[in-house]
Amino acid sequence: MLLGVVNGEYVGRVSLRHRLNAGLEAWGGHIGYEVSSVRGRGYGHALLAGMLPHARTLGLTRVLLHCDDSNVASIRVIEKAGGVLDGLVVNPVGEAGRRYWIELA
Repeated sequence: MLLGVVNGEYVGRVSLRHRLNAGLEAWGGHIGYEVSSVRGRGYGHALLAGMLPHARTLGLTRVLLHCDDSNVASIRVIEKAGGVLDGLVVNPVGEAGRRYWIELA
């Protein structure tokens, strides 16, 4: 896990799952991130972009991410990092979600 800290203030975190199981393939993916209350400043993109080189060092050639279909900010973060929409899915609480792959090779 990487923590985002700016001027001593926590701004978010990002974690990398080395392998996928059936549950993570359905929802969760390789990378999960969150941004604290300081949203709209590019921290989500910085956190996600900062984790991609670590995924490469594990030998991953692509990573899976999910987000809620209504989470416009997360959609922007993932797509800005190179995420390509693979399809719509249902999240664990029955709401619409999105499935993205980011190619690392």
